[in-house]
Amino acid sequence: MTLKKYNFKQYTKFTFFLIFLMLLLITTFNAFMDPFAIFNGPKIIGVNANKPVLSTHVRLTKSMAIRSKKPDSIILGNSRAEYGIDPKHPVWGNQKVYNLGLGNASVYEIYRYLQHAQEIQPLKEVVLMLDFVMFNAIGNREKEDFEERRLATDYTGNRQGGVWSDLSTSLLSFDAMVSSVETLFNQDYSGIVYLTNGMIESTFRSAHINGYHESFLVNEKGYFSGPSYQPFSFSSVYRNNWSIYRKIIVLAHKNKIDLKIAISPVHARQLEIFSNMGLWSDFEKWKRQLVSINEKVASNTGKSSFKLLDFSGYNKYTTENLPDIGDHETIMQWYWESSHYKKELGDLVLDDLFEYRHTSRDGDHKFGVQITSKNIDSHLEIIRQEKKTWRKNNPNGVDELNAMKELIH
Repeated sequence: MTLKKYNFKQYTKFTFFLIFLMLLLITTFNAFMDPFAIFNGPKIIGVNANKPVLSTHVRLTKSMAIRSKKPDSIILGNSRAEYGIDPKHPVWGNQKVYNLGLGNASVYEIYRYLQHAQEIQPLKEVVLMLDFVMFNAIGNREKEDFEERRLATDYTGNRQGGVWSDLSTSLLSFDAMVSSVETLFNQDYSGIVYLTNGMIESTFRSAHINGYHESFLVNEKGYFSGPSYQPFSFSSVYRNNWSIYRKIIVLAHKNKIDLKIAISPVHARQLEIFSNMGLWSDFEKWKRQLVSINEKVASNTGKSSFKLLDFSGYNKYTTENLPDIGDHETIMQWYWESSHYKKELGDLVLDDLFEYRHTSRDGDHKFGVQITSKNIDSHLEIIRQEKKTWRKNNPNGVDELNAMKELIH
């Protein structure tokens, strides 16, 4: 009997030792492979340097990056901000800046990640890149990799300890193990690459564009066929995006953050999609509400409203001509396609937001218009007239988009 007890104890100890050893090996392997780029360990070319699954776990990666980097200032927005707004631009000076843009971000996600960053490290400046699409409460909700528990505060602002769940997810979960194996065996990956400052590295876009006109068409087909714009509503049973936008403004005032707000410079063809889908009046309503809420919150708090610049009109940048179909040699200067602008245009956005000038850039590049309650009506009327002019001068582009809509719908 004593011998049986002894054998059972030995067996139990041995079993626990094997479990511990297995967990240690899994944890070590996942930490070394670091598929979500969290631990900043050594990167070995051909082993773990490329991170092929990072783009599907970016909300995890960036929440942890905020904890480790503790930036002074951040950039908020969707993938347009990730591609175009540079944390290394000279306007930031010596600040630690992180691009906290999130692909297909909802307004709610932007607010929650702003709360997260502010709780980790009080922020000095925030550039908020706004897009019409992110205010669609029906077609643009929180993404699969978004989790409330990983953020430093809950929605009401109370602190919560989400870091431990993310560490376990990154080291011990089945998803982490599968992702580590995929990282090991997919080092020839040539897709989205994130820089350590949160910005998307642009080389892969250049490598994958087989003609810019074709790139525009693929992107635009997605907007006509997908849920981004139709059905469209600023609120749903789940979210009121105006209320959340108001909370962003209130949080910035309360914490004395220098918030700079910009409406992204989408290409004129993207504006044509709004019009084609019957959303132009909503687009104008959106701009009016952005101005109104910004000014009302400021008035209620006894402070000046934040700078709000509109880059989405018709100008020499947003009306850049497309190469012909089949032209795989011409490189567009400002756009990847009608939705995403290049860093070169993002640099001009930052120039205008920070009123920054230097001799190495074109001195006649200003294109952001500051909008307020005093000029919003005239501003929108100017854009309507410019829209008519653009349509008149670009009948082939208008017909192309009309035909695409008819084919899909």
